Amino acid sequence: MSDITIKARPSQVPLVLGIDVGTSAVRSMLFDQAGRAIQGTEVNEPYKLDMDKAGAAEVAVDVLL
Repeated sequence: MSDITIKARPSQVPLVLGIDVGTSAVRSMLFDQAGRAIQGTEVNEPYKLDMDKAGAAEVAVDVLL
């Protein structure tokens, strides 16, 4: 994430949506064209992976959506 965070009003369009689908959560945030994070747009949605005895991990698509 950017060290510089701004309010939505002074942001410069176009905006960029950053999405990180990780092993424990989906995270997203909006950034303006100058690369500044926009306050109040960060989302962090944790989830658990299903693991089998062989060590394979998966998560259902509907959980990610």
